[in-house]
Amino acid sequence: MSASRFNQALLTGSVAVVIGVVAASIVTLSSSDDASAPEQQAGPVGSYRSAVLPAASSPGRLVSLVIRSDGTLTMTTDFMGGRPVIVQDGRWAVSSDGMVQIRLESRNGAPLSNAVTSDFKIEGGALKSVGSPELYGSAGLTLYRE
Repeated sequence: MSASRFNQALLTGSVAVVIGVVAASIVTLSSSDDASAPEQQAGPVGSYRSAVLPAASSPGRLVSLVIRSDGTLTMTTDFMGGRPVIVQDGRWAVSSDGMVQIRLESRNGAPLSNAVTSDFKIEGGALKSVGSPELYGSAGLTLYRE
């Protein structure tokens, strides 16, 4: 092999290596961008918990809400007095005006005959109920991101 062909082959090989490294970097960057995209678009997805709320027949109650990226949710209410925890499952969506709408469809594994729907607004790291005093009292329900 002549020196010029050797240099040309070496140069071609170097270019191929550089192209390969650049392509691998692009794939790595786009993969990491894809991985962060759900985090950026997660909106209300996550776990939330209330402060201790008043309850008529127990020392208080704690409400927890887990909102999943697949559109499902679980809300639990613990009356802190030895009574069993109430587990409600359902679905959620974000409305066109930015409200998080939750729909509770089952309680302790049994379907509800009438689903319970309520709206929450996102304020900082919290979800605050809008309306629904019949569900959450006149003070409403605030759930803080954990």
